[in-house]
Amino acid sequence: MVAEFIHTIRKLRGQAIAWSIGLILYGLLLGSMYDSVMNMQGISELLESYPQEILAFFGGMAEMTTPWGYLDVEYFTLINMIIGIFAIGTCVRLIVGDEERGLLDLTLAHPISRSGFFWGRLAAFTFVISAILIISWSCLVIPSEAFD
Repeated sequence: MVAEFIHTIRKLRGQAIAWSIGLILYGLLLGSMYDSVMNMQGISELLESYPQEILAFFGGMAEMTTPWGYLDVEYFTLINMIIGIFAIGTCVRLIVGDEERGLLDLTLAHPISRSGFFWGRLAAFTFVISAILIISWSCLVIPSEAFD
């Protein structure tokens, strides 16, 4: 299980780095746009003119003029879909990719239990997603702590 964990981490290393860089750039882009969005004339009046039902449908639009409301509307609504795309693509590639290249038969021919193989890959996948989310979270928290 440990060998499969390490092998899967090595296999996912490039994807983890690329997705982390993308999420860091996404967070920095949204953070840099906050001042320009909040300095727009009439955004508060525009948000107040919408019916409450529409604001509730879009989830927290009424609090968009606050920093945490802005992050909630702009960042946290899309981060779930972004991480979902990564998770689905990676999980499919973990098994199907090895099957298509003929490596799955070779791997399962070795004296490793199928449950050890599964749990090793699942633990590595969970570790990689956790690392990406921690990096993404820290690119939001560290700059915000610097400006408080």
